[in-house]
Amino acid sequence: MSRINLGEIYYSTAKSFDDVTATALVRQLTAIFVEIVSVSDADVDAAAKLKAHYSISYADAFAAVLSINRSAALVTGDPDFLPLASDGVVQLHWIGA
Repeated sequence: MSRINLGEIYYSTAKSFDDVTATALVRQLTAIFVEIVSVSDADVDAAAKLKAHYSISYADAFAAVLSINRSAALVTGDPDFLPLASDGVVQLHWIGA
């Protein structure tokens, strides 16, 4: 998981609940062997290019870049990623309805 997306999980959890719950969730994610990957300047550039061409959030662009860099399917239920998959930019492991 991109460090950017981990931050996104934190802020959305803190906003819906509180900082204590958000901190606990982040600790749980890192405890279950989810690899947290920091971003490089090249990742920032690649995410910006994706954001310029697709209607995805900037944070989601980092998830896509990590998926591309790792040649791994992106696990998501977010329909904003469907155009990227249709264009062959990313592979999806779809968990949406």
